[in-house]
Amino acid sequence: MEIFSKLSIIVAVIAFSVGALGILAVMTLSVYERLIEIGIRRAFGATRFDIFKQFLVESTVLSLTGAISGIVIAILIVVLISKMAGWVVYVPVKGAMISSVLSVLIGLISGIYPALRATSFDPKEILKDS
Repeated sequence: MEIFSKLSIIVAVIAFSVGALGILAVMTLSVYERLIEIGIRRAFGATRFDIFKQFLVESTVLSLTGAISGIVIAILIVVLISKMAGWVVYVPVKGAMISSVLSVLIGLISGIYPALRATSFDPKEILKDS
C-alpha cells in the first residue's frame, strides 16, 4: 500500500508538471497571437496591470476547466467500473477538492510568465507594425 501511495504521488506530480507546461505554452502562444488586441487595449487606456490580470485569469480559468473535466471523467470511470464489478461507488471528495485547488495554483503560477510577457510590449510598436 505504501508503494502504491508513493507511485500515486509521483504520477500526480508528473501530471501537474505536464499540465503546467501545457498551460505555459498555450498562454505564451496566446500572447503572441493577440498582440494587436493588447496594443489596442493599451492604446485605449488599459494599464499594464489590467493586461496582466487578463492573462492571469485566463490561465487560471484554463487550469480550472481542465481540473473540472478531469474530475468529471474520473467520476464517470469510477461509476462505470463500480457498476461493472458490483462494488459500492466511492468518490473521494476531499481529493477532488485538493486537486482543484492545486490546479488553480498551477494555473496561476504558469500564467505569470505569459502575463508579464504581455505587459512588456509597447503599444506604439505593436500598432505601428500591424
